[in-house]
Amino acid sequence: MSNLPPISAIISTAILPPCPCLKRRASEDTLQLSRFKLDFATAPPLPPPSNPRHRMSPSQTNMLDLAFQTCRFPSRDAREYLASLLNTSPRRIQVWFQNKRQKLRSQHFPLL
Repeated sequence: MSNLPPISAIISTAILPPCPCLKRRASEDTLQLSRFKLDFATAPPLPPPSNPRHRMSPSQTNMLDLAFQTCRFPSRDAREYLASLLNTSPRRIQVWFQNKRQKLRSQHFPLL
């Protein structure tokens, strides 16, 4: 073994500037629970629930699977065309393709 001093000795003798974020007063270390009282009568209302989850029908999924076998990264025009066929938005088509590619990655299939 080498004759190096232990790491604790090196750290304790190092000259480091004091970090202002580590300086705290004793009063800051104690929790003042009175600051955390919640008044549910005057609390702001909850935000509206997010949009409901939309599921593709089996026929839509079959059509998207066929398109996925043809091209794993459809262009904007292809997404818009599929969206018009399936009566949905191009964004939902894009997300479906992203999820399908990720599902294949997670199943250890190589992406071509």
